[in-house]
Amino acid sequence: MNKAWFTFPQRRPHAEMRLICFPYAGGSTATFTKLASQLPEHIEMVALQLPGRGIRHHEPSYTNMTKLVKDLARDIKPLLDKPFAFFGHSFGSRVAFELYRLLQQHGYPTPELFIASGSRGPHLKNTHNPIHLLPETEFIEKIKRIGGTPPEVAQDNELMALFTPMLRADFTMVENHQAQQLESFTAALVVLGGEGDASVPYDQLTQWQAHFKAPMQLYQFSGGHFFIDSHRHLVAQYLNDLLQAYPQLSNSLAS
Repeated sequence: MNKAWFTFPQRRPHAEMRLICFPYAGGSTATFTKLASQLPEHIEMVALQLPGRGIRHHEPSYTNMTKLVKDLARDIKPLLDKPFAFFGHSFGSRVAFELYRLLQQHGYPTPELFIASGSRGPHLKNTHNPIHLLPETEFIEKIKRIGGTPPEVAQDNELMALFTPMLRADFTMVENHQAQQLESFTAALVVLGGEGDASVPYDQLTQWQAHFKAPMQLYQFSGGHFFIDSHRHLVAQYLNDLLQAYPQLSNSLAS
């Protein structure tokens, strides 16, 4: 296993369940590590660290979703030795979705709970003008308007220039991603959104249901697309309440 993929904010070797987290485009483990301490003691968080950022900043970023998920599936297997859940925000939801599909295809363990956050249903086509093809200056300005980039980075042109290849790579994957068929996943489904997120309206959030057998539980926070950062405390409290019920969780959501 390539251990560089995964960060454990708080090691909990006796945890009953793992919460495996997938960051948004341009994101890193930092978004999730701040939530780890507020999870129930029986839940161990694992945060995905993609190449091109953080401790893997020297590695080239992926631009192909299929290749990314294939490599990730190979290295994540040692973490699937106990019940686990997937939690992805925006781009991360799509990586988690494709990983789930590949794990199921190969007969590997699959998540008991899938939390899709800030993301349209994976079979929906991207209807926004793609930004990954924009010239450098326009791309950077668009990224700043979208938000999610740390202020100390967004306000420093040299730092932004360093982050641009990784950001462009992530947006290449998310803007080109569209599931080609509906799945019949058995995991319990929770969908999170922001009431002020114009990029992912309510009707697009509900489209996740098409891929899951169990009825979804949908909750919207009062923030915009990056409510996972702006409303971190509320997100942490929601996750805490949701996961406190494990191991009865999956049965209650799927019933």
